Amino acid sequence: MKRYLEDKANGQGFEKSSVTYLGVLDQPADNKDTIKTILDELHLKYAVGTRREFLLVVGDGKTYDLLLKLQREYGDELSWLVPFPGDWHAAKAVQPILMKVYWDAGLKSMAQAMGFKGEALSSLEHCSCFRKCHTFLLLAFEAIGQAMTQSYMKVHDESPTLKQLKAENGNFVIDIFISKNFTFL
Repeated sequence: MKRYLEDKANGQGFEKSSVTYLGVLDQPADNKDTIKTILDELHLKYAVGTRREFLLVVGDGKTYDLLLKLQREYGDELSWLVPFPGDWHAAKAVQPILMKVYWDAGLKSMAQAMGFKGEALSSLEHCSCFRKCHTFLLLAFEAIGQAMTQSYMKVHDESPTLKQLKAENGNFVIDIFISKNFTFL
C-alpha cells in the first residue's frame, strides 16, 4: 500500500493486466499432438506476438509435463509459452485436511448457515464432491477474511494511514476490502 501511494504521488502509472481465463477444454489432454493443436489455437486466439508477448498456460500433471516436452521439442516456435503447474491436485489433496482440522472449529456452522444439511452437509465434511467443497472453502475463507478486515477497520479507522488513504482516494479501501453486498451463495 505504501508503494502504491508513493508511486501515485510521483505520477507513476501501473501497467494494466490483461488476464483471460479459458475453461477446461473438451479434448483429451494426454498426447502431444492434441496439446500442440490447442497451443496453436491459443496462439492465434490471443494474438501472441501482436497483442501480447507471452501466454501463461496452466496444466495439471500430464498436461504440464507435455507442455514442457513440447517447449523443449519446438524451441523458439514456442518461446511465447509459459507453462505453469495447475493447482487442482494440490487443492484436492488439501481439502480433506482443511475439513478435518476446521470442520468442528466453525466450517460446519458456516455450512449449516448456508443451508447445507443431510447428505449435502456430509458431502462437504467428507469432500466427496471436489467442486462443491472447493467452492465452499473459497467462500468460507473469503467470509473469514472479510470479517477480519471489518474488525481491523473498526479498530483502526482513525489511523493516520487509513485517514490519508480515504482523503486521497475516497472509500476505495472500503470498496476493495469490504463488500457490503457479500453473500455466501
